Amino acid sequence: MCKRANKDGRYWIDPNHGCSEDAIEVFCNFTSGGETCIHPDKRTRTGERKHWSKVKGAEWFSEYKNGYEISYKSVGKTQLNFLRLLSERAVQNFTYYCSGSIAWYDKLTKSYGRAIRLQGDNDEIFGYERNRFNIKVLHDGCQNKQDGKAVFQVETEDLNQMPIVDFSPGEMEESSEFGFEVGPICFS
Repeated sequence: MCKRANKDGRYWIDPNHGCSEDAIEVFCNFTSGGETCIHPDKRTRTGERKHWSKVKGAEWFSEYKNGYEISYKSVGKTQLNFLRLLSERAVQNFTYYCSGSIAWYDKLTKSYGRAIRLQGDNDEIFGYERNRFNIKVLHDGCQNKQDGKAVFQVETEDLNQMPIVDFSPGEMEESSEFGFEVGPICFS
């Protein structure tokens, strides 16, 4: 874990204290008081802004045509579990790029009925209806269905809920487009 007063940067650590072959590369953010941050796998951490075809009955992005779960295979389950055991809290950002879709608040209907939902590693849901106090809206530039972005921050002390592995973009129209970017999960 990133606890020493070193410089911010990339380091190799071994949370399970096993052999060095299963060490993982992390970003240590000492400026923030010693956060250990891991990125989602490169091929699943972003999705370009476009029209994503929704399969009938699909709710989560991973169920969409060409959709996928956000993965952390480069870290491995064992090391991720040890990071959880050695930490007290976790925080992760999720950016949603919108065009013709709502991210959180719908200014037209003055409601949150079409708000995005984020799914954690243990299938826990973060959204307006559930775990609302764990999710902060840092920016919501999608309230009028204009081209923009919304930035969410999920923070929890229940570390089994994290990291973010999927999301439900809410109600989409035929011409709607969206994209996303998942930030690193940071343990402290």
